[in-house]
Amino acid sequence: ALAAVGAAVLSGGAVLYYLNSPSPRIPPEGKIFRVNKGESLSVIAGRLQEEGLVRSALLLKILGRITGSEGLYKRGYFRFRAGDSSIEIHNLLVSGYQEQIRITIPEGWTLKKIAGSLEDKGIARREEVLAAASSPELLRSLGVPAESLEGYLYPDTYYFPPEYPAAAVLEQMAVNFFDHLKEIEPAYATLSPETLHEKVILASIVEREYRRPEEAPLIASVFYNRLKYNIGLESCASLEYIIADIQDQPHPSYI
Repeated sequence: ALAAVGAAVLSGGAVLYYLNSPSPRIPPEGKIFRVNKGESLSVIAGRLQEEGLVRSALLLKILGRITGSEGLYKRGYFRFRAGDSSIEIHNLLVSGYQEQIRITIPEGWTLKKIAGSLEDKGIARREEVLAAASSPELLRSLGVPAESLEGYLYPDTYYFPPEYPAAAVLEQMAVNFFDHLKEIEPAYATLSPETLHEKVILASIVEREYRRPEEAPLIASVFYNRLKYNIGLESCASLEYIIADIQDQPHPSYI
């Protein structure tokens, strides 16, 4: 009987050892994983198993129950490294530790300026950011009705790990944009994709035209009237954008 019990213990220990062992699907450079606000441990564990980052979602649930960490998983973006066990991944998600570089994106910055700053900070390569910004898959997943994320990257202060995937950087900025848009204009979801994109373009132009925030409504009304009567916008900001960003020409002194 004792031998049978011992064999069962050894067998159970072997199973636990295997389930806790690192997943071979985590690449050498590591893998980024996002924990969303409000996600339960069950959902997080399930996604971790589906993406091949842990061998068993059940083991994470058991760890959560034993350690009392079921509601302690932190939201954010985490980098798992090749060789991380399930227990190490659990501990990382509970601690919330993320290698982070601080970057502030001012209002009015174009995609190219953002991409250049991300590279300067060592967060993501400029060319990879520009390529990711026009990725059909990323645009579709974010619900952006355009051919680029230009105008949909919210100006804010962010914290990213070094050498972060460009798509993950842009995704966080775009999600932030829609979160703020929902607060400012809850009914935006009722707009057609075309109308939403037109408003984003006009807002971007207005933002680069005014010097003081209180001027924005007046400038916007002028532009709307010009569009209504099919009159050219005659916007210096739009010409500046074409020359400096699209054509990559020196920034004009006078327009």
